[in-house]
Formats: sequence, structure tokens, C-alpha cells
Amino acid sequence: MILLSLPPYPDALKGFNFSALEPIVDFFPIYSFNYGFHSLPVVKQNSPLFDQKHIVESIVAKQGSYSKLIIGVSSDIEYFVLSDKKNNKVGAPQKMWKGGWMPLAEGCKRIRNGSYLIVRDPYASNYATLNTEWFSFEDYASMERKADFVKRNNIAGMWIKYAVCDDYNGDCGCGIRPFTRMVAELLRAEGGCTYVPCP
Repeated sequence: MILLSLPPYPDALKGFNFSALEPIVDFFPIYSFNYGFHSLPVVKQNSPLFDQKHIVESIVAKQGSYSKLIIGVSSDIEYFVLSDKKNNKVGAPQKMWKGGWMPLAEGCKRIRNGSYLIVRDPYASNYATLNTEWFSFEDYASMERKADFVKRNNIAGMWIKYAVCDDYNGDCGCGIRPFTRMVAELLRAEGGCTYVPCP
């Protein structure tokens, strides 16, 4: 089996000859995250569905098929450092290259133990902020939208970035590896999901 990973930006696809690649490549995993990154001047959610749809449609326009695409999702929590703690909405200025990523369990502990403002956006991904900290993370509702997009368009599936960041000890109180289980059940469950969403 041959996999060819694709970048998440349409301009980066200009050099790809899909008519030549498709017969010899089995699947195209897409790095459809890091739309909010630490080199950007402003904060943005890590994997908004709008941007994921845009890159998928750009690829399909060249390749002609959804069936070989695999959408990337991220189990880690991206964090950023705001330039001004009073300006903390999406698009607020950030201190470039000061952020990073953390495991799900670590982010879960911080958010639960602090007085964070949490904004949930099922059409993008959520964020939490306190002083100059700004976290972008997924939950059940945001992943459900992404899974619905995959199923409706007969996309081959999803792949998970940073599996090591999933909560393998169950420290968040949602069971072992809750992110991986959530993705699996959203994509494969028939007749309802057994996953207990993390608060």
C-alpha cells in the first residue's frame, strides 16, 4: 500500500499531478490541521472544519474523487501566548513561536483547575483562555461535525496526529485513550455511540 501525504494549503498543491499519481497511490492522508500555528501573527483554531472542507474540495477539484482521501485530526492541545490578555478572541495577536502543544491529559488538568473562559464551536474547534494562555482543542461536538463530513462525502477515513498525546492513563476521567475511541465510535458506531463525552 502506498500513502502520499498532502499539505493543508491549496497553493502547496500546484505541483501535484493527480492524474499521474492516483493510479499508483492507494490513499492520500491530508495534514488538515495546524491552521492555527505558532508562526502566525494571530491565534486561530487548530483544525476548523471550514478550512478542512476547503482543502478537501481543492484536492477533489484536481483528483476527482473523495474515496482516496484520509482527513487528519489532532489529539493534542495546541497552545498559544497572547500579546494582550484582554484581546483573547479568535484572530487576536499572539507572540509568535512562544506556543507549542501539550498532551490531552495536561491540557485537561489545566482547564479544569483554572478559571478559564471556554468557548465551544462545533463548526471549528474549541478554545480556552486565561490571562495570556490560549488553548485550541477538540471535543465530542466538534469531532462529530468532522466525522459527519467524512461519512457524507464517502471519504476513506481519518488519521490521528500525535497518538502519544491521547490520554492513555485516563487522567481526564473519560477512560483510556478517549480521543481515539471517540473518533472510532463516531466513524464506525451503528445505532448510536457508547462513548461518554468528556466534560
